[in-house]
Amino acid sequence: MKTIYFITEINNEIGNGHYSRMFNLFKNLNYKKKFLFLIPNSKNPLLGENVKHYNKNFFYEIDKNDLVFIDTYDLNKILSDIFMPERVILLVDNDFDLKSISFKALVMPINYKVQLKNLHEGTKIYKGKEFIILNRNLKDYRYSLTKNKFRKVILSLGGSSKFSEHLENIKSILSSYEFELTIISKDKRIEGSIFYSDVEKYYELISKSDFLILSSGQSIYEALFLNKLIIPISLTDNQNKNLDDLLKRGLFKFYFLKKKIKNNKK
Repeated sequence: MKTIYFITEINNEIGNGHYSRMFNLFKNLNYKKKFLFLIPNSKNPLLGENVKHYNKNFFYEIDKNDLVFIDTYDLNKILSDIFMPERVILLVDNDFDLKSISFKALVMPINYKVQLKNLHEGTKIYKGKEFIILNRNLKDYRYSLTKNKFRKVILSLGGSSKFSEHLENIKSILSSYEFELTIISKDKRIEGSIFYSDVEKYYELISKSDFLILSSGQSIYEALFLNKLIIPISLTDNQNKNLDDLLKRGLFKFYFLKKKIKNNKK
């Protein structure tokens, strides 16, 4: 019987999307021989028998017939470690240079284009999935109705370094007399914010809110599933692509996007 390995990451400087996708897939896959590996600097309280830290010798220590799924923020950090890439499935959400290496497969999102360079003919391409894997426990929070007359507001911008750039503007719009603002941050750098590492606690917080101001990665799909009113903020290129797709589907009328200021000096 083959063993299936999942490799991903989680830390305070990036969003939870990569980790959420892989952990939810890992938890829901009905298969006995499975393990989740977190790359260095990942912070997670779930380390145990089936959740371990990744090391550079990983690909030399597993069997040649085992299957490996990889979904990380920066694939280049791990590509040089891969031995026998034909057993590896990469989850790709940005333009990618395969360097003519034959991987088992690439899995890409349906909602935006990804350009592949030096594609090897032996690599299979799968496109058509929504690239969002939700935690099945979300259903327990879906029908918790709120009756707060749109007072309770959640602000959550993941691990983005741009958090503070938006915070003051948002606070100026939401009067403390009219709104009860809860700020969720991935670390303690934001004064007055709630630091969360427990995903169930996060679901409970957003389910009890009246509307949400969110970055547009994994969390926006979770909030949509919970039938929440959302003001989305795009912080990265892949989030722009998410929101462009959701706009085309008629799910949003507008979203906040930080515009680049052109320098007209000659």
